Amino acid sequence: MASTLLLYTQNITRHAISWTPPQGPSSSGENSNTELLHAIHTSLHYALDPCAEHPDEPASFCFGATDEEAEGLGVREGGQLIIPKEADLKRTKDNDGEVTVKMFFFEPPSLRGTPKGKECEKVRDVWVAEALTALEKATGKKEVSRFVVKLDGVKWDGQEKWEEVGMPEVEDIGDLWTTLSSNPLIKNIGVSDFSAKHLLKLYSIIAELPPASAKPVATDHLNLFDCDSPPCMNPPDDVQLAAAKRGVELVAHPDPHDILPTKSLTALLSEFEERLPLPESFKIYQEEGKVDQAVAPRWVLKYTVLIRSRGILVDKGYIVSAEFPH
Repeated sequence: MASTLLLYTQNITRHAISWTPPQGPSSSGENSNTELLHAIHTSLHYALDPCAEHPDEPASFCFGATDEEAEGLGVREGGQLIIPKEADLKRTKDNDGEVTVKMFFFEPPSLRGTPKGKECEKVRDVWVAEALTALEKATGKKEVSRFVVKLDGVKWDGQEKWEEVGMPEVEDIGDLWTTLSSNPLIKNIGVSDFSAKHLLKLYSIIAELPPASAKPVATDHLNLFDCDSPPCMNPPDDVQLAAAKRGVELVAHPDPHDILPTKSLTALLSEFEERLPLPESFKIYQEEGKVDQAVAPRWVLKYTVLIRSRGILVDKGYIVSAEFPH
């Protein structure tokens, strides 16, 4: 049975299945994770529903039951469930687009059990390598124009009470920044939801890195919709000054801080539980009322492929990695 999950939503610009999400959007319609949840649900239907024209065709997923079978199936070792089969991924035919990605890092049980510092960052380095490999399989592209880092604990929305929250994660970002900076296929690196204090701390960390491993911060993607008062819709002066100090572009984004709640992912997988090789622990945790422990996201990669000269979005999707705690 599977111990980890890798799920491709593929190009969500062509999704058309009508669906009511397990966790609906906010009353304002902003900062909703409905897009991702809808995309996961659609991908599961695509992979698992029988085809009317070919009803005997097997479902589109694979997993490494044994090490011997893993190589033949094109599956990584360790019982990773891949949805859909990577051979069934449909790439866009237009290869002229520019790729931008945003990687949301979570703290699943396996990472929480890893000592903070170097060991923790090594895990994230592995995740980045896995995500970039998956991105190439999904889009056929290796080069990334902009790679935006979203740390799980950093949730600044313009309010003072959040401006230092998640600082330990920022302090441990050195190895991850080195990994991204050293990759010649990643042209620019950005961050998400960094306050002025987060930015200044990051600047000091980058200053200590070797020049070849110290690309500057290109952008800070800000989510200011959750602030209680309208003035928060504009970046506070201190973050504008901190950004201007190093030529960092401030960009607004509508992504929720918790883009993939554990309970929502559990609900989505539960709908298809009888058709997927999920571990016994997944069912046991639900029966015990521990829905939030049945599965844990590791990372989510949001990507877009845009032809800037023509203003055409040719591809947009998500890749989801999760683990099944035992």
